[in-house]
Amino acid sequence: MGRKEEIVEKVRAIAAPLAAGEGLELVDVELGGAGGRTTLRLYIDRNGGVSLDDCTSVSRAVSAALDVEDPIQGAYDLEVSSPGLDRPLRTPEHFENYAGEKVRVKAYGPIAELESRKTFVGMLRGFEDGRALVEVDGKLFPIPLEQIAKAHVEPRLDDLAASEEHEPEARLQIDGRYVLTKGRDDVRRALKEARRSDRAEVAVRREGESLTGLFNAGQAVLFLTGGEGEPGFSSRNPKYTGNPDARLTFTLSNGREDEYPASWAVAGEDATRALEHYFLTGQRPSFIHWHDERQQD
Repeated sequence: MGRKEEIVEKVRAIAAPLAAGEGLELVDVELGGAGGRTTLRLYIDRNGGVSLDDCTSVSRAVSAALDVEDPIQGAYDLEVSSPGLDRPLRTPEHFENYAGEKVRVKAYGPIAELESRKTFVGMLRGFEDGRALVEVDGKLFPIPLEQIAKAHVEPRLDDLAASEEHEPEARLQIDGRYVLTKGRDDVRRALKEARRSDRAEVAVRREGESLTGLFNAGQAVLFLTGGEGEPGFSSRNPKYTGNPDARLTFTLSNGREDEYPASWAVAGEDATRALEHYFLTGQRPSFIHWHDERQQD
């Protein structure tokens, strides 16, 4: 087990009972990040669905517990949300409960006894003898649980249509608390107040992605993180002419401090516009200069 998996298991052991205390199930834990920042994602669920209050309550409890246990070195962003339409499947109970749904299962590598397949997309038929049963093109494949890297429910077209009508496409979080937003004006008002404060940590959460802005005295650093822990982008100031070793210190919502090169900072007003743009469109703002973290500096 690698270091990342060890951290995920420690977080799961800490967060699961805290979620259960709120009547919620901890569905999955993911650890990823970009731009030197770590993102810890927790997915929670319950019958009838998850509210923003549920996410906030679990976020506060888990954040406090992690501050004590300290399994993650350095600064990190904590995201708590519902599993979404593409619900992760991890435990035997998950595979049993979602039998009859179309699923996508990805193994750690090709499985010789299963036609050397690595990915299985088909109908979930249940779980038996430690194996998820997936029917692909009329053939049943028993996939050993220990060989499954990732698995999730494939959203149906009618599910996606209902989601567009009834569920928000993005959520706004300021200093660790979700903000109720009903339209563009609410988003602008909340972002404006955050920008005017001495410091603020603002995040726009979309399905599997997030744009985070750290504000300090009129300046901000932005981080765009992709799904499944994929590297993303961080802001850069191409016109920066100051000391290349200069650093800016930001105080995070969990009370910790983090430093980034001053050359990464953009004007707070531009960062606010970028967050609003991402909230409304889900697109990476083109008026911000971005550095691809998959490339070397």
